[in-house]
Amino acid sequence: MKSEFGQLQFERRLEAAPSRVFEALISAEDRMAWGPPDTGSVVLIEGQPAAAPGARELSRCGPRGNPYVDVATDRILIEAPSRLIYAETLTAEGAPLGTSLATNE
Repeated sequence: MKSEFGQLQFERRLEAAPSRVFEALISAEDRMAWGPPDTGSVVLIEGQPAAAPGARELSRCGPRGNPYVDVATDRILIEAPSRLIYAETLTAEGAPLGTSLATNE
């Protein structure tokens, strides 16, 4: 298996208070609403620990009828409402798909 590394940088200005954007990033309920890329997809997050440094959230995503991608989100730094850093690892049926480090400021 070949490993590939890259960096993506997105910049967006949102018409919302920083505290509301921060809440949308850490709230499982909010992320299940805005996370899927289309109406045929789903993000499932249930029974998870509160967002805190060191906490791991486990979720599933993919097609609404078969959310086969497992996602482990490890919270690294939480400084409400200005900074959130986390690592995410995706696997599908036991095979690694990718790992990312996200910094939201």
